[in-house]
Amino acid sequence: MEMEMEMVPQGKVEELCEAEELFNLTTYVPDQNILTQNLVLQAGPSRKTFNISSSAQLSVSTTIGTSGQSVKLSANYFEVLHHTDWCLYQYRVDFAPEEDRTGVRKSMLRDHKKVIGGYIFDGTMMFTSHRLNPDPMELFSTRQSDEAQIRITIKLVGDLTQGDSHYLQFFNIIMRKCLGHLKLQLVGRNFFDARAKVDIREFKLELWPGYITSIRQHEMKIMMCAEITHKVMRQDNVLDLLSECHRQSSNDPR
Repeated sequence: MEMEMEMVPQGKVEELCEAEELFNLTTYVPDQNILTQNLVLQAGPSRKTFNISSSAQLSVSTTIGTSGQSVKLSANYFEVLHHTDWCLYQYRVDFAPEEDRTGVRKSMLRDHKKVIGGYIFDGTMMFTSHRLNPDPMELFSTRQSDEAQIRITIKLVGDLTQGDSHYLQFFNIIMRKCLGHLKLQLVGRNFFDARAKVDIREFKLELWPGYITSIRQHEMKIMMCAEITHKVMRQDNVLDLLSECHRQSSNDPR
């Protein structure tokens, strides 16, 4: 199976919450249990698509055997066929005083969206399609939890052009945003569908289906792997545990 990045009319795509001026996407899930994505990337008015060509690919050694009998196999990998011809700028974002919660960091940076413009931010690194001025840029936000003033420093790290290894990191960030727009919940590092949960009331457990995705370069191609995973969610609380311990201790003759 293959995953293709293509351009569609502006009215048919959903906007990313933090990059509505930079990237647009549309996603779908078929009836099968395997998750597939139709990822749409757009930069500015240009809608041209280009085949992926990476100078790094030329140095990748092949793992194809030279003897024996060939066997056709099927795997849940999707080939990334096309992407737009753009140049991205990578910035490092630091907070002082330090803030460890990624959600809070994103929220404080979102307050300055009109100044920064369209961007993608994963909690540490930020990607934009335009160069910020001045560099480094200092911004100030108020942390809602304690009303503390936080200084945000945005410093240019470098440019990302076609063939750069950091493009894969960028693709993975976009993929995780796709999963978020599917109304999946982030638990740990993976996304799960709470609406499709299976109740196991006898043991006070819930089974949440979810997905693991990873975009990497495999030999001469860039591939996305989509795996099915599950999360066991306990429904008992601390009071239930204490009550059970008390019951067991009461029945203990010692």
